Amino acid sequence: AEFEYRRLMAMARKKVFLSAPSMEADRPMIPSVFLAERKEDTQPEDFTIYCEEEQQILEPADRGEQQEGVTFTDSGSLELVNARFGPKHPFKVTLLEVYRNCPYRYYLRAVLGLRPYEEPTAEPEARLLGTILHSVLERLFKGNPDPQRIDDRLWDLLIQELDRRRLNPFVRLWIEDWADARKDWFRDEETARADAGWQTDPDWLERNLELFFEQEGFTLRGRVDRVDWQERRARVLDYKTGQERYFRRKIRKGESIQLPLYCEMIRRLQGARIDSFGIYSFYDSKIEEISPPGESILAAVGFAKEAIEGIRYGHFQAEGDQVCRYCEYNEFCGAR
Repeated sequence: AEFEYRRLMAMARKKVFLSAPSMEADRPMIPSVFLAERKEDTQPEDFTIYCEEEQQILEPADRGEQQEGVTFTDSGSLELVNARFGPKHPFKVTLLEVYRNCPYRYYLRAVLGLRPYEEPTAEPEARLLGTILHSVLERLFKGNPDPQRIDDRLWDLLIQELDRRRLNPFVRLWIEDWADARKDWFRDEETARADAGWQTDPDWLERNLELFFEQEGFTLRGRVDRVDWQERRARVLDYKTGQERYFRRKIRKGESIQLPLYCEMIRRLQGARIDSFGIYSFYDSKIEEISPPGESILAAVGFAKEAIEGIRYGHFQAEGDQVCRYCEYNEFCGAR
């Protein structure tokens, strides 16, 4: 407990505010002994011998001044940037979205390679749920299931996946309840899709894409969750297990460019006509699509070009906006 208390105290940037409840119901509560010690001596003498990792947490090295971004202007730095991010460099579409929202965040993540430490949460991670769902759906559609009984097959595959992973019983129960509440909706959506003539090609599940945009001068790389086909017409879908808010607004403003860029890559690679793209939201039990998608696709290519030009020009300034609120790199950034 003492180590955790001191660790939390050392994390503060400027000031520390401490509080303790005085009552619980009608019973008085005694503050922590650590608070009492702090009143007497803000720097109590400590004779504990810590390991190297604990010492680094308690007494972190000087991180330097926080910056609001980086802009390279000298020829040497720009030459290095362009050598790394030249025409043959495959830009990940998901990371271009990061740049569109905050160039400095892209710099910390994609250029410096900093990976934030993820704090544990009380509920199962959204990433775990998404990984399980993607695996189950891929196996489901590769088996060419009957749309009328697709919910039963989904459930069978889910149980197999959970058995294989040997999860905590409480986590497993939570996932089973989550899936059970959505499988009827899933069956109805898939039945309607099949009745409309759409087919899911197993080769277009979790499909890796890479394409050199010759006229624009850059290469994009990504992974599309699912593409449904009706002859030469394509419908591009992205599975979501978490809440996805303001989907259309993000597409319009260029904050979300992943799906429309996948559409353009599929159009150029396959000569397909893109009918729509959208999110298959298991969180909200709905499919939200943009159709016709032509304007959104054209705009997304322009947004990607702007982002890549910014990267090659060495522009990595922070965008102090709503994205700062939950940014995992706020300790390095002074834009907030």
